[in-house]
Amino acid sequence: MEKLADSLQRLGEEDLLQVVEMVHNNKTADTYTKNDVEQGEFHVDLYTLPDSLVRMLWEFCVEKLGS
Repeated sequence: MEKLADSLQRLGEEDLLQVVEMVHNNKTADTYTKNDVEQGEFHVDLYTLPDSLVRMLWEFCVEKLGS
C-alpha cells in the first residue's frame, strides 16, 4: 500500500484527475474520501478501498510511471 501511495504522489495533475474519477466511480460505502474544494485537495484512505480498485489504481500507476 505504501508503494501505491508513493506512486500516486508522483502522478501529474491530469493523471490525478483520472484517479479521483476512478475512486468516485468505484468506491464502496466503506471507502473514506474527503474532497476539500477550497484547498484543491482530495483525500482517500487507501486501506478502505475495495481490492479491485486498489488493483486498478496500481495498474494505472504502473502504466503512467513504469514499475
